[in-house]
Amino acid sequence: MFTKLSMTSFRGKLTAASIVCILIPALVTLIVYNYLTRDAVKEQAVSNAQQTLLLVDGHVTNTLKHMLYLLNYIQVDSNGISSTFKQFTAGDWGTTNPAYEEYKARADILAKIESATAAGEPSYLTVILNNGIFFMNYQIDFFDPSRILQEPWIPKVQGLQGLDSYWVGVTPTEFRRDKDISPYQLTVVRQLEGQRGFIVVTIMESQIHDYFGQIESVQGQEIMLLDENNRILSHADTNRIGQDFPYSNSLAKKGSDIAKIDGKDYLISSVY
Repeated sequence: MFTKLSMTSFRGKLTAASIVCILIPALVTLIVYNYLTRDAVKEQAVSNAQQTLLLVDGHVTNTLKHMLYLLNYIQVDSNGISSTFKQFTAGDWGTTNPAYEEYKARADILAKIESATAAGEPSYLTVILNNGIFFMNYQIDFFDPSRILQEPWIPKVQGLQGLDSYWVGVTPTEFRRDKDISPYQLTVVRQLEGQRGFIVVTIMESQIHDYFGQIESVQGQEIMLLDENNRILSHADTNRIGQDFPYSNSLAKKGSDIAKIDGKDYLISSVY
């Protein structure tokens, strides 16, 4: 009986040892595999997010650069527009038929404005002189340009020099025909040479967030454009525009981080 019990105990110990020797390495392997897999999945998610953001950044950058191009087109005198604005400011056409000369000059300016805005992103371009004379590429029933001189940001623009521009940011849409399409607009302003007036370029915010929405519908990624104060400038959900981004502490320059939101882990990725 003593020998039998000893053999049974020995076999039990041997079996237990065998199980331990098999299970422990397997468990360690599983833990390591899960850890490495988790890191690999995270790295892939970060890589995908960064690639998407680079595409978005390119689209947004090109849109904003086009707005600056329009400012430069009017500001730089290579097309002769600036000297014509000087004549409209002085009101001296130096001919026996000033009404006709003024008509020709106005037609020339409008033609150049139409030509500049024909390509690229749809944009509203307005030039308004300090004496109230204005030129634009849209109908006056869409928006009355004379209201620009009463805008609260005009004093900020008056303090700018040369090619410095003032980004008004996102504001409620003032162009009548676009209010139902885009509740918000994005505007940039610059002073004319000689401080004779202002150049104003406006696009609809929807031109930016429509691109965000296309990516979100395919890839399921939420994309937004923030200003330097982490306030939302553009979002596929227009109700979010103007709100503070609630997870700004998780943002890292040109990086990504995992943030726990409502008990779930979210990858937050950013490009500056």
